Amino acid sequence: LARVPLQLLRIGALLWGWIRLKCFVKTPEDVVKATSPGPFQYSREWPMHIFVFLLGLAYAEITPLILPCTALFFAVSSFVFRYAIRNASILLLTSSL
Repeated sequence: LARVPLQLLRIGALLWGWIRLKCFVKTPEDVVKATSPGPFQYSREWPMHIFVFLLGLAYAEITPLILPCTALFFAVSSFVFRYAIRNASILLLTSSL
């Protein structure tokens, strides 16, 4: 659960994309590939979100402060993953043409 905020920041993907953009990009197609977020891994992300949701529900009765934290987590993650999924689908569509 401690890795969740770091996954939302996607530091590794950002750094690797920046290195590829500065060092290895030569064509506009390479720019699109270097700046894409990569595939969305449902098998890792979906169970983690369900786990956070269940923790929020289970401990909301004991500690009501956890509800705003859980809501903030889902607000930030929906923003991050919405654009990650959108950019990954755009990359799939443009690479198949």
